[in-house]
Amino acid sequence: MAREVVSRLLRDIASGKATTGDTTTLEDLSILAKLREDEE
Repeated sequence: MAREVVSRLLRDIASGKATTGDTTTLEDLSILAKLREDEE
């Protein structure tokens, strides 16, 4: 299950979509912002 969530999040980030999935189980939400910055 955890792999599916991470996979969806990474797919959304890679395609430039807003993250709409449940991120409450992530330990460090700032990593999403970091990944988005790296894409720009």
